[in-house]
Amino acid sequence: MLQLNLLNRRAAGNEYVARRFPVFIGRAPDAHLRLELEGVWDRHARILLHPKREFVIEAFADATLLVNGHPVTTAPLRNGD
Repeated sequence: MLQLNLLNRRAAGNEYVARRFPVFIGRAPDAHLRLELEGVWDRHARILLHPKREFVIEAFADATLLVNGHPVTTAPLRNGD
């Protein structure tokens, strides 16, 4: 299970709990975590559960993704990221 706490001004205070993977993030109607925010693409990113029981976030092509303020295309997620 993965719990995401949203911090953006408009979404602040909301939580999303993922129990199945991959989790798709974006504006698209079929996105698991749907974010109607400026700069979010229809298919923006996905979170995968790797065999080592590690969560990894990956940006889709042309999407900007920041983890802890640093631009990434793929990054492992750790508690507090």
